[in-house]
Amino acid sequence: MFADKKFSLLLFILGLAFVLEAPRYGFGTLATPEPGLVPFLMALCFLGLEAADLGYSLARRRRAAPGPAAREPAPAAGPGFRDSRIHFVILTAVGIFLTYIVGLPAAIGIYGALCAWLLGLRSWWKNLIFGACLGLVIHYLFEVFFETELPSGWLWSLMGG
Repeated sequence: MFADKKFSLLLFILGLAFVLEAPRYGFGTLATPEPGLVPFLMALCFLGLEAADLGYSLARRRRAAPGPAAREPAPAAGPGFRDSRIHFVILTAVGIFLTYIVGLPAAIGIYGALCAWLLGLRSWWKNLIFGACLGLVIHYLFEVFFETELPSGWLWSLMGG
């Protein structure tokens, strides 16, 4: 149970980082959104859900307040990293940093391909196709359809983009 609270707190801090980083890209309006609007709104929803989850976990702990005999055994230290939720948090953090290197559409494509692999889609070629298609859809949707410039990484500007 304590590991769940630590995990919720970690996700809350990650959502807070999204909220603090999104204004750098500008919000625009709902009619003409800029790149920071969607991550900011998603981060607010994410923070609300994580705050509710953390509050529920803390309230449940206070209500139960087990004595020393009824305590759950402490989990082993090794299997904590094997939890798939931790993999998604680490993957999300790497995806954020990858945005600065390769740009947002490519980072979302890589993130989508790796998430599909973590969720059980084991064929590597299906993961690559899914990631490439997801990156292209994001690029087309925002750059062409919404005419919104997405953040490009330093690698893209190095190639002359």
